[in-house]
Amino acid sequence: MVIVNRCQISISTSCPREWSDNMKLCIPKKGTVVDDVMWSVLPPMPKKFHDPKYKAKPKGVANRNGGIDWIRNHATEGVFYMADDDNTYDIRLFDEIRKTKTVSFFPVGLTTSYGLSTPILKDGKFSGWYDGWIANREYPVDMAGFAVAVPFLLTRPKAVMPYSAGYEETGFLVSLNISKGDLEFLADNCTKVSYNND
Repeated sequence: MVIVNRCQISISTSCPREWSDNMKLCIPKKGTVVDDVMWSVLPPMPKKFHDPKYKAKPKGVANRNGGIDWIRNHATEGVFYMADDDNTYDIRLFDEIRKTKTVSFFPVGLTTSYGLSTPILKDGKFSGWYDGWIANREYPVDMAGFAVAVPFLLTRPKAVMPYSAGYEETGFLVSLNISKGDLEFLADNCTKVSYNND
């Protein structure tokens, strides 16, 4: 299952039929006609964050938690990925993330002042993070830099994304109670941002 929120992506005409037959997209966009079932999984941001005292507001948390709840109630297999609205995507990414067995990580380009957000691996072993904003985050990754296998998520019933501006990704990953053995590094050990089969 792929959950894409706050953006519009058209893949039905750009990917092989076997992908679109096995992929579910939830693409809410203001002003579109969406059935009641869709809106039932997209709760609004809690009212307290509408108060002007909250300068930094958590982004997309209610939508993402609604999507996670929907997955818990309707899926038993697959992989979910929370695409972010400020990234562009190569369709080959979806082939890569389908390999996910637990929680996978991969590079995201054109993000932060560094231009890249990625795990760092040395000799195939995890050694740290490269991101323009580390900020004491346990998992300093871009929202588009990880995917989670649905069966793994289902073993973590308390995993949610927190309403904590700037810490949404790391908060969710921490809530999964991931061990080092759970981490998977895709994209040729995080050495490729995109794939070129030429």
